[in-house]
Amino acid sequence: MLVDARPLPLTVTRLRASVPGPLACLLTLSLLGLGCSAADHEAQQAKVVALEARLAETEQRLLERERADQAQQVAAAASQLDAIDFQALTRRLKQGERIAPGDVTQVRGASRAVRHVNWPERLQSIADDSAEALGQLSDALLGGDWEGAAPLSAAAFTFQRELVRSSDVWLTLDHPWERTAESGHHHDHHHDHGEAHADHDPYHGGQLGMSGDLHLEVVRTGPDSWQVWLTDAWRKPVSPAGVTGNFLLFPDEDGEIALSLKAVGDELDEARLEASGGPRDAGARTIGLRLSGTTEGDVIMDFGFGPWGAASTQTAPSTQTAPSTQTH
Repeated sequence: MLVDARPLPLTVTRLRASVPGPLACLLTLSLLGLGCSAADHEAQQAKVVALEARLAETEQRLLERERADQAQQVAAAASQLDAIDFQALTRRLKQGERIAPGDVTQVRGASRAVRHVNWPERLQSIADDSAEALGQLSDALLGGDWEGAAPLSAAAFTFQRELVRSSDVWLTLDHPWERTAESGHHHDHHHDHGEAHADHDPYHGGQLGMSGDLHLEVVRTGPDSWQVWLTDAWRKPVSPAGVTGNFLLFPDEDGEIALSLKAVGDELDEARLEASGGPRDAGARTIGLRLSGTTEGDVIMDFGFGPWGAASTQTAPSTQTAPSTQTH
């Protein structure tokens, strides 16, 4: 160790007396160029190593959360896009038939979903092409240009197949947890609540949407009756007390119908929101869910349901959280 025989200035003497050893060593070194003892140096190095380890751990957790969020976005958008029957739509358009209820909303919803996903680099190009095709088809449908919409619908079908297939490959290779349901590992109501956002199974046979940490499962329980079940990031039940809102039948279309939601169920495991009304036929439905007072503030979420009683009655939700002072 180098030793300087010069007396320390009064300010430095007071500094070393009032500041812990390792920090005082660094400050003194910066002021006078004095060396530190081996013990001080080793203690400081140990603190630096510990801080670097904590920083690396935090960065890793943030990266894992970012990847999980990206995987959820990709899975939701691909599922929503895959639910649209572009072949049937193209056939109806070519034959001059009237488009089915919900066609426009489904295409518009898929277009918005594809545009707002943080796509991985390998999927970005096909996602951009798909979003453009969906946007053109949506504009043609909204404008009543059935003749022009037919080839656009056929093109959308091509992009749909490619984007859904590519998304499935990416999710399977990079995020196998997204495919646990396909491998037979289904959860039930009594599963243990492990990693946040790792469980996306519908517990009541409905459709699952997500806004922030809030999971919302919408269930069609009859031709004109509906339920909404709320769970948190770990899929634990969330009380609907204080939550208000309604269902919109055929949102953004002529003849939109609003159904008020009410909370029912005394026990937390059975607590839910319910609504009923509107046409009593068993036809397909487009549902707009509008909620206020949730743990994530105001929530806007659209769903598409096929005919009641059909083998496949549901299509994936499109979701956004509306601006609200209660949102995070």
